[in-house]
Amino acid sequence: MGPPAPASPAPHVTHPPVIPLAGSVSNSSAPYSFDKLPPDDPFLLIDLKGFSFLKAPVCQQSNWSTLPVVAIVHSAPSNHYNRRQIRRTWGRDVPVVFTLGSLDETTDEGRRLAASVDLESRRHGDIVQGTFLDSYRNLTYKHVMGLKWATYLCPNARYILKTDDDVFVNTKYLFELLQSDWVAPGGSYRRGLLLCNVMPTAMVKRTYRSKWRVSPKEYPGRWYPQYCVGWVVLYSLDVAFTLYKLAQTSSYFWIDDVHITGTLVSKTDIQLSHLGPLSTDSVSPPSSLSVPQTDHQFLFALTTPDYFPGLQDLVNPHHSQQEYYWYQSPSSHLTSATTTSR
Repeated sequence: MGPPAPASPAPHVTHPPVIPLAGSVSNSSAPYSFDKLPPDDPFLLIDLKGFSFLKAPVCQQSNWSTLPVVAIVHSAPSNHYNRRQIRRTWGRDVPVVFTLGSLDETTDEGRRLAASVDLESRRHGDIVQGTFLDSYRNLTYKHVMGLKWATYLCPNARYILKTDDDVFVNTKYLFELLQSDWVAPGGSYRRGLLLCNVMPTAMVKRTYRSKWRVSPKEYPGRWYPQYCVGWVVLYSLDVAFTLYKLAQTSSYFWIDDVHITGTLVSKTDIQLSHLGPLSTDSVSPPSSLSVPQTDHQFLFALTTPDYFPGLQDLVNPHHSQQEYYWYQSPSSHLTSATTTSR
């Protein structure tokens, strides 16, 4: 992990996007007060009472004001390789945490994997893990846990980047855009930002052959509202807090993209901004690309982590080779962390 780009002067973006952005600009990035949360909120995760963080690094207070963005990466406990590739590439240039659920330690494999994650956490200090089982149907818990972590333990990051662990981030371009007049004219801060690949509408899957089958009891409607395709979402912190607060008081629905960036967003005045050509899911092997083809061509790429080192060398050849630590010692319980963040 490395230091963020300097806050000023605003960089010149060689090929600024022509995509209109929702939201408004402000000179302040403080979007919320903890007084707006109920007293028992630290111990709740949607409908899970007695929730706690098993692992929860805290953003260092001295660095809070210098964090333009923090990345929250959804990962699975067994995806050690993906996390390692991120740490060695774009994760050196932007603060990153990896969100995981807990493991079933009644099995030998579960105990082995839990021990491996514990070792990884002690070494890198970038694992956020909560007291729910890590599974596909629990992705909404994972998503909301990431928003909880940002709310309590990294509240002065201006933007929250939520990605999956097979996504490459062009950090050089990301910092340029976040400081450009397109996002933040005059060095301001954009509120109300929810930038993603927008799915205009989609029919609810009812067939038993579908991985995403949803019963009428789970979701009565035939169509989902527009929502963000979940492999990359950029939130301004006020939006992250608004959706976190709503999620905490809403019924659980397991498709996190639809629930958080669709159903919950539809209850607010938040508008989705479409990434369009800033993201791609069809990156060629880096050996077939050249710098002019790649530089500033995309912001996010859904691809195999095998390509990450080559892509990093192409889009940001002078990236940091040193691992920076943006976090204090991991907090084992949210109560102490809440006091720290106030």
